[in-house]
Amino acid sequence: MMIMKKHYLYMAAAAALLTGCAGRNRTSDIDNFEVDFLIKTGMRQFTYTDTTPTLPDEPRMNGRALISASIEWPEKIGSSSLRALQDSLINITFADHAGARGIDKVMMNYLADTSVFGLEGVEWASVANDSVIDDDHWRQMMIDKTARPVYYNTRYISYRITESTDFGGAHGMTTATYLTYNLDEGKVMTAADMFVSGSDEALTQVIKEQLAADLHTTVAGLDDAGVFTDQLTGPGVAYLDDGSVVFHYDPYAIGPYSMGAVDVRIWAGEIEHLLTPEARSLLD
Repeated sequence: MMIMKKHYLYMAAAAALLTGCAGRNRTSDIDNFEVDFLIKTGMRQFTYTDTTPTLPDEPRMNGRALISASIEWPEKIGSSSLRALQDSLINITFADHAGARGIDKVMMNYLADTSVFGLEGVEWASVANDSVIDDDHWRQMMIDKTARPVYYNTRYISYRITESTDFGGAHGMTTATYLTYNLDEGKVMTAADMFVSGSDEALTQVIKEQLAADLHTTVAGLDDAGVFTDQLTGPGVAYLDDGSVVFHYDPYAIGPYSMGAVDVRIWAGEIEHLLTPEARSLLD
């Protein structure tokens, strides 16, 4: 597993005062907000051989499988407590291995776990990552998990956590979830922390209107534009992003695979009455 470190010095100009008289000195105050991430990446390659009985001349189900992961691990974001953020990143990204102690051990357990491919009656072997397997009869499979910030400032950070898989079917699949972490409070924000109670119906209507605008159609024309409106019955996964709220829907959630993932951005001012005081404060 490889680890790289990213260090940021987030500088906010608190004040810059110029006097009107010649000969006076310029003064400025700079607030430094220190941010450290460790970029942790890992990959393991395996081969598998079918060990089940077969008929004469029947090809066996042999193949190659890749397991990989990459996470921008938060070490320091200002003076905020990051324990709840770190725990949530582990529990969401590596749910089946969250019981291990520490992110490195969790990732190593995940990279060694071939059960994710759901194959029975095969014999697994670990091979060097740079090994070249050139055999058209071998099945190719992969799974990759990533967790990276999509936006942060001195008050909150939002992460995108994805899982990409290709198990040899018609096409691969990438799904994503998001979390927003309130740095002031040291907590992961839930929908209840972002939106006032009973707001789902109103939020869904705003999402439909914005999605229609994004697709250059009307709400009544969303079906013709390829949206499964009978499945668009509530807000998607929501996260805060630079003065706006983004609602995410995975492929197939509200449209065909060809439409891909759908992200609908709503500026805070458009749904201010539907936001909690906490969310409004963070988005100001």
